[in-house]
Amino acid sequence: MKRLPGHSETGRTVIERPRAEVWRLIVSLPRITEWYDGWECCEYPSDQALLHEGQTFVLRSRQDSQPPVRCQVVTVVEPSVVRWIEHQHARSPVLVEFRLEVPAPERTAVIHTKRPITFETARQLS
Repeated sequence: MKRLPGHSETGRTVIERPRAEVWRLIVSLPRITEWYDGWECCEYPSDQALLHEGQTFVLRSRQDSQPPVRCQVVTVVEPSVVRWIEHQHARSPVLVEFRLEVPAPERTAVIHTKRPITFETARQLS
């Protein structure tokens, strides 16, 4: 999903797996680089491998093709919603949301939204 500066974007992907399985993938930091935005390295405290509210982690590109992104988790509602704020040097923060829906048994729809927010909104959510 490409994002234009100042614009929200939403994508929807249907996965032929049960919601619980998709949820475990999304909240697992060791696996985030397998599926999220082409990042190649995720740094987080070794005792915090599952996303939880208040947690921070850093996403990096191995070739340094883009600056690192510091992320702070602001919402975790198992098994349906995860939100975090992405902070990148000299850019406005971005609120990232993954919402899981079940359109049919053994099928999960993942709705992924990225929305620029103000620094003040980021402080209020943190």
